Amino acid sequence: MASPVDICNLAIMRVGGQIISALTENTPAAIACNLQYDIARKDLLRSHPWNFALKLAQLAQNVDPPLFGYDYSYSLPADCLRVLITKDQEESYLDGLDSSFNGYITISNRVDYMLSDSYKIIGRNLYSDNGVVQIKYISDITDTTQFDPSFVELLGVRLAMSIAYQITGSVQMRKDLADEFQYLLIQAQQNNGQEGTRERIEVSSWLSSRG
Repeated sequence: MASPVDICNLAIMRVGGQIISALTENTPAAIACNLQYDIARKDLLRSHPWNFALKLAQLAQNVDPPLFGYDYSYSLPADCLRVLITKDQEESYLDGLDSSFNGYITISNRVDYMLSDSYKIIGRNLYSDNGVVQIKYISDITDTTQFDPSFVELLGVRLAMSIAYQITGSVQMRKDLADEFQYLLIQAQQNNGQEGTRERIEVSSWLSSRG
């Protein structure tokens, strides 16, 4: 499987730079990758619910409640990059509508929907009125052996976009890489979405699947 240096070399080769053997090298390519790798990795992870990066967790309630707005405050997991949904939202339903309802209400040319749970992320905490909160979230995966091949290629191109001008001074190269990135992103997201089926997750599966 690809290592961080391997992924950096994918990026470097796309911009025509000299490949590296370590991120600590005192070369323009190594310095650029060392500065940009984690930024690009986290940004790409946050951009989509990649299956390999999904985790489930029951949050720990903080002792001190919020000053206003919500009843409870919960600490987010240390590796949480983005909260996708709470368990109550996953199992939400629309009141007063029969089974033929398609799940959407259009108001003023905008699609609205009703959920049984609401929350707000403030800093590294989740505010909610619920006494128990379970979430599905994107984890800050640093172990590249967990990345799927599509993500590895995509991260290489995303990183190449970040270092292109620094290495080559070419604005056009960055634009070309952005076009390639968008194409590969669509393919990777489609592949990711084809794994598994939409299901109703029960309490036991949420807790037993915690990372």
